[in-house]
Amino acid sequence: MMHPFPKDYNQSVKWARMIIQDPSKWIILDTEATGIGKDDVVVQLAIINLDAKSLLNTYIKPLRRVNLSREAVALHGITHEMLIDAPHYKDIYSRIQKEIGEKGIIAYNADYDRRLLKQTAYQDGAPTIKAVWHCAMLQYSRYRGQWNKKRQSYTYQKLPDGDHSAVGDCKATLAVIKEMAISPLAI
Repeated sequence: MMHPFPKDYNQSVKWARMIIQDPSKWIILDTEATGIGKDDVVVQLAIINLDAKSLLNTYIKPLRRVNLSREAVALHGITHEMLIDAPHYKDIYSRIQKEIGEKGIIAYNADYDRRLLKQTAYQDGAPTIKAVWHCAMLQYSRYRGQWNKKRQSYTYQKLPDGDHSAVGDCKATLAVIKEMAISPLAI
Protein backbone atom coordinates (compact mmCIF):
# COMPACT_ATOMS: atom_id res chain seq x y z
CA MET A 1 0.00 0.00 0.00
CA MET A 2 1.32 3.40 -0.95
CA HIS A 3 0.98 5.97 1.84
CA PRO A 4 -0.25 9.37 0.61
CA PHE A 5 2.31 11.17 2.80
CA PRO A 6 5.41 9.00 3.38
CA LYS A 7 6.96 11.62 5.68
CA ASP A 8 4.00 11.35 8.09
CA TYR A 9 4.13 7.55 7.96
CA ASN A 10 7.85 7.66 8.79
CA GLN A 11 7.25 10.02 11.72
CA SER A 12 4.77 7.55 13.25
CA VAL A 13 7.16 4.62 12.74
CA LYS A 14 9.99 6.63 14.34
CA TRP A 15 7.72 7.61 17.26
CA ALA A 16 6.86 3.96 17.91
CA ARG A 17 10.51 2.94 17.68
CA MET A 18 11.43 5.64 20.19
CA ILE A 19 8.84 4.25 22.62
CA ILE A 20 9.95 0.64 22.20
CA GLN A 21 13.67 1.49 22.46
CA ASP A 22 13.29 2.97 25.94
CA PRO A 23 10.41 1.13 27.63
CA SER A 24 11.36 2.28 31.13
CA LYS A 25 10.20 5.81 30.26
CA TRP A 26 6.62 4.90 29.33
CA ILE A 27 3.38 3.40 30.60
CA ILE A 28 0.15 2.73 28.73
CA LEU A 29 -3.09 3.87 30.36
CA ASP A 30 -6.72 3.32 29.46
CA THR A 31 -10.03 4.18 31.07
CA GLU A 32 -13.66 3.19 30.79
CA ALA A 33 -16.27 5.74 31.82
CA THR A 34 -19.93 6.38 32.56
CA GLY A 35 -20.25 8.04 29.16
CA ILE A 36 -18.52 10.62 26.99
CA GLY A 37 -20.08 13.86 28.23
CA LYS A 38 -18.71 16.71 30.31
CA ASP A 39 -20.19 15.30 33.53
CA ASP A 40 -19.13 11.69 33.00
CA VAL A 41 -16.44 10.03 35.12
CA VAL A 42 -14.02 7.12 34.98
CA VAL A 43 -15.25 3.76 36.34
CA GLN A 44 -12.27 1.62 35.33
CA LEU A 45 -8.59 2.41 34.94
CA ALA A 46 -5.66 0.24 33.90
CA ILE A 47 -1.96 0.90 33.55
CA ILE A 48 0.52 -1.51 31.98
CA ASN A 49 4.22 -1.28 31.24
CA LEU A 50 5.74 -2.03 27.84
CA ASP A 51 6.26 -5.67 28.83
CA ALA A 52 2.42 -5.85 29.08
CA LYS A 53 2.68 -6.29 32.84
CA SER A 54 -0.37 -4.93 34.63
CA LEU A 55 0.66 -2.21 37.09
CA LEU A 56 -2.89 -1.22 38.03
CA ASN A 57 -6.28 -2.52 36.98
CA THR A 58 -9.19 -1.32 39.06
CA TYR A 59 -12.78 -0.29 38.99
CA ILE A 60 -13.44 3.18 40.36
CA LYS A 61 -16.60 3.99 42.27
CA PRO A 62 -17.91 7.47 41.52
CA LEU A 63 -17.97 9.64 44.64
CA ARG A 64 -21.51 10.72 43.79
CA ARG A 65 -24.21 8.54 42.33
CA VAL A 66 -24.02 8.94 38.57
CA ASN A 67 -25.84 7.31 35.72
CA LEU A 68 -24.02 4.79 33.60
CA SER A 69 -25.26 5.50 30.10
CA ARG A 70 -26.85 2.58 28.26
CA GLU A 71 -24.33 3.07 25.49
CA ALA A 72 -21.40 2.84 27.93
CA VAL A 73 -22.73 -0.28 29.65
CA ALA A 74 -23.37 -1.92 26.25
CA LEU A 75 -19.79 -1.08 25.26
CA HIS A 76 -17.77 -2.01 28.37
CA GLY A 77 -20.26 -4.02 30.43
CA ILE A 78 -19.53 -2.25 33.72
CA THR A 79 -22.57 -1.95 36.01
CA HIS A 80 -23.26 -0.19 39.31
CA GLU A 81 -23.15 -3.57 41.06
CA MET A 82 -19.55 -4.05 39.90
CA LEU A 83 -18.57 -0.71 41.47
CA ILE A 84 -20.06 -1.21 44.95
CA ASP A 85 -16.78 -2.22 46.63
CA ALA A 86 -14.47 -0.29 44.31
CA PRO A 87 -12.31 2.54 45.65
CA HIS A 88 -13.06 6.18 44.88
CA TYR A 89 -10.63 8.02 42.59
CA LYS A 90 -9.45 10.24 45.44
CA ASP A 91 -8.51 7.11 47.41
CA ILE A 92 -6.28 5.70 44.67
CA TYR A 93 -4.92 8.89 43.12
CA SER A 94 -1.57 8.54 44.92
CA ARG A 95 -1.22 4.95 43.70
CA ILE A 96 -2.00 6.03 40.13
CA GLN A 97 0.56 8.82 40.31
CA LYS A 98 3.12 6.44 41.88
CA GLU A 99 2.74 3.97 39.01
CA ILE A 100 3.17 6.78 36.48
CA GLY A 101 6.04 8.46 38.32
CA GLU A 102 8.18 10.39 35.86
CA LYS A 103 7.09 8.25 32.91
CA GLY A 104 5.17 9.49 29.92
CA ILE A 105 1.62 8.22 29.41
CA ILE A 106 0.56 6.65 26.14
CA ALA A 107 -3.18 6.32 25.58
CA TYR A 108 -5.32 5.48 22.59
CA ASN A 109 -7.26 8.74 22.24
CA ALA A 110 -5.26 10.52 24.92
CA ASP A 111 -7.45 13.64 24.86
CA TYR A 112 -10.47 11.55 25.89
CA ASP A 113 -8.71 9.69 28.73
CA ARG A 114 -7.04 12.86 30.03
CA ARG A 115 -10.35 14.78 29.96
CA LEU A 116 -12.30 12.03 31.73
CA LEU A 117 -9.60 11.69 34.40
CA LYS A 118 -9.66 15.47 34.96
CA GLN A 119 -13.46 15.40 35.28
CA THR A 120 -13.22 12.50 37.73
CA ALA A 121 -10.55 14.26 39.79
CA TYR A 122 -12.61 17.45 39.87
CA GLN A 123 -15.77 15.64 41.00
CA ASP A 124 -13.81 13.76 43.69
CA GLY A 125 -11.92 16.84 44.87
CA ALA A 126 -8.60 15.14 44.01
CA PRO A 127 -5.51 16.30 42.13
CA THR A 128 -5.16 15.67 38.42
CA ILE A 129 -2.51 13.35 37.05
CA LYS A 130 0.77 15.04 36.28
CA ALA A 131 2.51 13.59 33.24
CA VAL A 132 3.31 14.07 29.59
CA TRP A 133 0.70 12.40 27.38
CA HIS A 134 1.17 10.84 23.94
CA CYS A 135 -1.70 9.73 21.73
CA ALA A 136 -1.26 6.37 20.04
CA MET A 137 -4.50 6.88 18.08
CA LEU A 138 -3.18 10.00 16.35
CA GLN A 139 0.10 8.24 15.55
CA TYR A 140 -1.68 5.13 14.28
CA SER A 141 -4.11 7.18 12.18
CA ARG A 142 -1.19 9.00 10.59
CA TYR A 143 0.58 5.66 10.06
CA ARG A 144 -2.50 4.10 8.35
CA GLY A 145 -2.77 7.16 6.09
CA GLN A 146 -6.50 7.35 5.39
CA TRP A 147 -7.01 11.02 4.61
CA ASN A 148 -10.30 12.73 5.47
CA LYS A 149 -10.72 15.53 2.94
CA LYS A 150 -13.59 17.13 4.81
CA ARG A 151 -11.64 17.42 8.09
CA GLN A 152 -8.28 17.89 6.36
CA SER A 153 -6.66 15.36 8.66
CA TYR A 154 -6.20 11.63 8.99
CA THR A 155 -9.25 9.50 9.71
CA TYR A 156 -9.19 8.25 13.28
CA GLN A 157 -8.66 4.51 13.40
CA LYS A 158 -10.59 2.19 15.68
CA LEU A 159 -8.29 0.38 18.10
CA PRO A 160 -7.60 -3.02 16.50
CA ASP A 161 -8.43 -5.90 18.85
CA GLY A 162 -9.59 -3.55 21.62
CA ASP A 163 -12.14 -5.24 23.88
CA HIS A 164 -13.41 -2.17 25.76
CA SER A 165 -11.90 -3.25 29.06
CA ALA A 166 -9.25 -0.89 30.34
CA VAL A 167 -6.50 -3.54 30.55
CA GLY A 168 -7.52 -5.14 27.24
CA ASP A 169 -7.35 -1.79 25.48
CA CYS A 170 -3.93 -1.09 27.05
CA LYS A 171 -2.64 -4.35 25.58
CA ALA A 172 -4.22 -3.58 22.20
CA THR A 173 -2.52 -0.16 22.26
CA LEU A 174 0.82 -1.83 22.97
CA ALA A 175 0.25 -4.14 19.98
CA VAL A 176 -0.38 -1.12 17.71
CA ILE A 177 2.85 0.53 18.90
CA LYS A 178 4.79 -2.69 18.23
CA GLU A 179 3.20 -3.00 14.77
CA MET A 180 4.35 0.49 13.86
CA ALA A 181 7.81 0.00 15.39
CA ILE A 182 8.64 -3.03 13.23
CA SER A 183 7.38 -1.45 10.01
CA PRO A 184 9.93 -0.45 7.37
CA LEU A 185 10.46 3.22 6.73
CA ALA A 186 9.00 4.57 3.49
CA ILE A 187 11.45 5.61 0.82
